[in-house]
Amino acid sequence: MCQRFENSDEQYLEWLDQNPAGFVFNDCPSQRVLHRANCTYLRREVDADRRTTTYPKICCTSYDCIWQTVTAAYGAEHHDWARCNAPGANCFA
Repeated sequence: MCQRFENSDEQYLEWLDQNPAGFVFNDCPSQRVLHRANCTYLRREVDADRRTTTYPKICCTSYDCIWQTVTAAYGAEHHDWARCNAPGANCFA
């Protein structure tokens, strides 16, 4: 089951700590991106105190669950969303 975090940075960071093998979907309308929970991009200092206030995060422990949730809501990958490929982010790149 997926969990949605909106305006709840503390709970979101706790989830990341407890689920390092999980997945996080940034639900930003202009750039929707799927990350692994251990992606360093998700913990950038520039985003401190606004990780879930700028736009919500959808988090799942299972890749199958996040895939089903995201494709049901937003369609096929590379059309309306993408996997993280940020350099050095330890994600899908």
